[in-house]
Amino acid sequence: MATLRLLLASTLALCFCLASLVLTSPSSRHTGTQERDVQSDSPAVQAARLVTRWTIIVSERFETSRAFKSDTTDERVDEFISVGAVRAVEDKAGEDKLRAADAAIDRFAIAIIRAGNRREDGSVEVTDESVVAGRTAVCPIYPFC
Repeated sequence: MATLRLLLASTLALCFCLASLVLTSPSSRHTGTQERDVQSDSPAVQAARLVTRWTIIVSERFETSRAFKSDTTDERVDEFISVGAVRAVEDKAGEDKLRAADAAIDRFAIAIIRAGNRREDGSVEVTDESVVAGRTAVCPIYPFC
């Protein structure tokens, strides 16, 4: 079930990134085509890769912490990740900045889990309020906020 939610969340985040980049892409505005966006090195594909990369980091942290979140909370996490992915691609962030962003997203995951509600069984429910608290705890941090 958690894997299915993760897959759905990743898909939604990818759609958000793709829509953002297609709408701002110079090639689609000037030529009326989206050829560049389907190339393997297009901004949309780069952002999608970053979303996947960072979603895996968050998911691994959730698994090791026995944390879970609702679909609406998952959307909040996806928004945080997607904003960072789009910004990193627009800024043409190098691998050193992306490694720093990997560490930042892990700190964000730790912060939202820490702000979550611990259950009797040892699991942690991450809520919308946890995401806000996590964002407050780590921001400002490139490229997410």
